[in-house]
Amino acid sequence: MQIGYLCIVYNARIHHAKAVKIRAEELNIYFIYLPPYSPDLNPIEFGWEDLRGAERYC
Repeated sequence: MQIGYLCIVYNARIHHAKAVKIRAEELNIYFIYLPPYSPDLNPIEFGWEDLRGAERYC
């Protein structure tokens, strides 16, 4: 039984290239693609918004 590798990558075009997929399969590497950038789902964006509001009152 061969051990595989899990690689978490951005959804960049290079990660979807045919040559990359073929080589990854040869090396037993499996990709998990991160979702596209969604600022409305990213909690840090709420913090930045609070800081922007606070700097107006400094």
